[in-house]
Amino acid sequence: MEFQRLLTQLLERIDGALAASFCGADGIKVETVTFREDLETAEIEVHIATMLKIVNRVMGSLEVGEIRAFLFEAEKMVGLLEKCGKGYFIAVLLKPEGNIGRARFELRKLSEKLAEET
Repeated sequence: MEFQRLLTQLLERIDGALAASFCGADGIKVETVTFREDLETAEIEVHIATMLKIVNRVMGSLEVGEIRAFLFEAEKMVGLLEKCGKGYFIAVLLKPEGNIGRARFELRKLSEKLAEET
């Protein structure tokens, strides 16, 4: 599967997109595409995986099931994550003014496609 091509197409369809990554739940990337050279995606991926583990632990103690999607907003960046099959997720990073609704829609579509093939 051509993850680089799929992630590039994903970013091209989202206004304000900065980067997209297909990773294992452990934070180890399978593929990452960035539209910003100065973005340190490896460090971001590890921190996002850590956040997911913590959120999953909280959801487990609340007995509401595993997390399927996650959104965070910071002053300089917005991040969306979508579970993709067993043990994988796709992350998209946007500018704060990026199109979050479109990102959620495109992320869900790609996640469903990759879940079938992984």
